[in-house]
Amino acid sequence: DVVLGGGTEIANYFSVDPNSGEIWVAATAPDAADGVEDGYSALGALYGLTLQQNGADYALTPVCERDIQGGSASTPALRADGQRIYFGDSEGNLLALDNQCQLLWQLPIGKQIVGSIGVAADNNELYASTMETVYQIIDEGDHGRIRWQADLASAFNPLQGRLKAMNLD
Repeated sequence: DVVLGGGTEIANYFSVDPNSGEIWVAATAPDAADGVEDGYSALGALYGLTLQQNGADYALTPVCERDIQGGSASTPALRADGQRIYFGDSEGNLLALDNQCQLLWQLPIGKQIVGSIGVAADNNELYASTMETVYQIIDEGDHGRIRWQADLASAFNPLQGRLKAMNLD
């Protein structure tokens, strides 16, 4: 339930941009965001937040929000310069957004990404995991491209078929 978000509002960790101090989290969108107030939101969201001091108290102030269909089982990952945020949606896509929550590109992976996207600091290489596969993706600026993939289900099954191998990051 924790990895796949079973009924929780926030099942992912947050990321902090060391350049700006902004906090990024993927969570459930507010109930009314999907157009129906019924105690359930059909949307997930990426939130960019800043922590601001107000006297002795602190408050999280939204910088931006991007609603997505379904939800996410991945923690937002930041490029080293803080200019791109990567995470997976529940429909099996890798999303690349700028730090204003504008979608830059979307790459269909085919299955839901779990955990964080690994981001190399030096050459726009990304690593995304599903329950059974790891992908190397190249951020080409205006699109993402899968360079290779590794099938963990068949490559690392030490129990000889008694249990299905799966990757939980």
